[in-house]
Amino acid sequence: MSDATSSTADAKVHPAGYPGPPPESVVSESVKKPVEVEVLGDKKKKEKKEKPTKDPVCSMREFLQFASPLDLLLLIIALPFSLMTGAFQPLMLKVFGDAMDGFGNAQASGLFNMDQMMDMLPWIFLVFFGTLGSNFIYESLANLARDNMIVRWKQAYLKSIIRQDVGWYDTNNPQELSTRIGESLKHIENGLSAKAMVLFEWSGMTISGLFLCFYWRWDVGLVILVTSPIVVGAGVLMTTTQQTTTKKMQDAYAKAGGVASEALAAMRTIASLGLEPTFDAQYEASLADAERAGISKVTRESFAGALLLSAPNLMIGIGMIYGGLLLAATRRDSEVQLRSRTGWFAGLESSYPTAGLEGASFKWCADACDPHSFVALNSTDHARRYGDAGDLLAEAEGHRDGDVARYEALVGAAVALLNASCAAPLVPLLLTCYTFEVYRDANVSNVEALFGYDEQQWTDYARGEGSDVGCRDGVFGLIKTVEIMLAIFALQQGMQGLGQIAQPMGVLQKARVAAVDVLKTIGRVPTIDSFAPGGTTIDDDEVRGAIEVADVHFAYPSAPEKPVCNGYSLSIGAGQFVALVGPSGCGKSTLIQLLERFYDPTAGSVKLDGVDLRELNLKWLRRQIGLVGQEPVMFVGTVFQNISNGKPGGATRAEVEEAARMANAHTFILESLESGYDTEVGLTV
Repeated sequence: MSDATSSTADAKVHPAGYPGPPPESVVSESVKKPVEVEVLGDKKKKEKKEKPTKDPVCSMREFLQFASPLDLLLLIIALPFSLMTGAFQPLMLKVFGDAMDGFGNAQASGLFNMDQMMDMLPWIFLVFFGTLGSNFIYESLANLARDNMIVRWKQAYLKSIIRQDVGWYDTNNPQELSTRIGESLKHIENGLSAKAMVLFEWSGMTISGLFLCFYWRWDVGLVILVTSPIVVGAGVLMTTTQQTTTKKMQDAYAKAGGVASEALAAMRTIASLGLEPTFDAQYEASLADAERAGISKVTRESFAGALLLSAPNLMIGIGMIYGGLLLAATRRDSEVQLRSRTGWFAGLESSYPTAGLEGASFKWCADACDPHSFVALNSTDHARRYGDAGDLLAEAEGHRDGDVARYEALVGAAVALLNASCAAPLVPLLLTCYTFEVYRDANVSNVEALFGYDEQQWTDYARGEGSDVGCRDGVFGLIKTVEIMLAIFALQQGMQGLGQIAQPMGVLQKARVAAVDVLKTIGRVPTIDSFAPGGTTIDDDEVRGAIEVADVHFAYPSAPEKPVCNGYSLSIGAGQFVALVGPSGCGKSTLIQLLERFYDPTAGSVKLDGVDLRELNLKWLRRQIGLVGQEPVMFVGTVFQNISNGKPGGATRAEVEEAARMANAHTFILESLESGYDTEVGLTV
């Protein structure tokens, strides 16, 4: 070889042995180290168990940084429709309550009020079309915004990965990147979609349920709310679980994916060295980490889910018990013995108009089996006392103009008989505002005419009898069972919505955790930036190719404590052929990478035609260098496309063939490959 010199790289060897990275090989350094696999279920326990820590999360402003003004507008419009979708759900309880009232009145009176049923149709259609329309609008708008934003996320992430310097890949396993890209961006996509917007749907359901509960029976709502800490606690547990385990599982699966990718890419070497058990142990150890995190996640989430599902049953039970006690107490405190007014004695008063019956009020008696029902009314006792009183008054008439004392005694006896308390085994017939209303509405025996009370008179009478609760003026039925039931169901739906909030919050939490590393990569501006437009260039006709390496100190970013070059100096003239000879790790390949500016020296300089490489435009510099590696990489595509990649912007067919001739590959391509330059090569082979 003419004008050729052979030199040994002038590198100072580290006292501990050959410095720098191990010899270039497809076998990673981690494979050469003994692998410790922790067996699940091992009886040996660590002295101190690490307390799980929360993974960092990005802010919502950072999470939505790739949203355009149009995307933000779509999300803003979608938000109220999401709330409306949830709010419509408990509104169906109003229809249910009206129906229960109608059925109850029909059962009591035997008449079905069709007009009342028809009045419910507008509410039914409102709930149906309201839910349909609002759900369609918010999901469509949210997913449209998601599609726009996730494209920008993927573009920015891939661009940032390609942009990074080679040193970044030394500390970030490239084999793990594909797994991380798939996992992280999938979580981010879910967090941007309607799956996260469901958070506001459940919030609307919660607000609507609580409002209706307190509208119908605020006291029932307050009592049931004592169980709310169970629902809230379960939601917090599920959210914190997802926050503390998401990144652990991502890292574990990324590590396992990196081991698998590395093994598949170097299967021949692994087989030749018999390293199958080593890689198998590495993969199993990585999966063991994911398994532990997964078991912890599933266990805690299952417990939280069980609480969320069981809490509504507890709420209903507490509400039923309190409602029953409330109804019983209200009935007990408001019930009074039914007394018929004087007007009921129409027959006696018309026969004996001057007998002085104004002070009489007939006490109704019932059988002891049910003192609150007209069914148990004892008509025999009623007829006996009514008849006996009539006999006394008839006898008194004979003494009206004679024995006045006898007349007054007989009339007093008749009044006392009418006012007499119920004798055993009979008990007083007790009514409340509600039961009186039911009997009146059902027109049982013409209640008002029978007992001589209208609504207001009954209210005054009940209060006069010492009812603790009394009745509201003009309204019968202080507490209705249907109101208690509706309040319970409304709050149950509200708490169900509150419990379901944990699910979309978990989706959003996973997305924000996954976005941390992605945004860290996107925001990293490498020192050696191939996208940077700055830097000087040398005119093509002035490029000579003289290389000067002056007192270079360098260590790989993955092993900064092990210097590879320690005062390395070398001068190569333009047009000179040089062979670098030395033991593994002395810096031969390192020098080539410094020339390509994959790395910058920590001290010293590398110059091209007297210009420091750090001052040159990076893209221009690399276009000046032609490198044939020991193990070239073939990209997916044809032979023509692979060769064309060597020229920025692509090359013509003639240029590709000329380059192949210069490399003595043209004849081989045409004669040995089936389709010549159109033969598919790379990962598809």
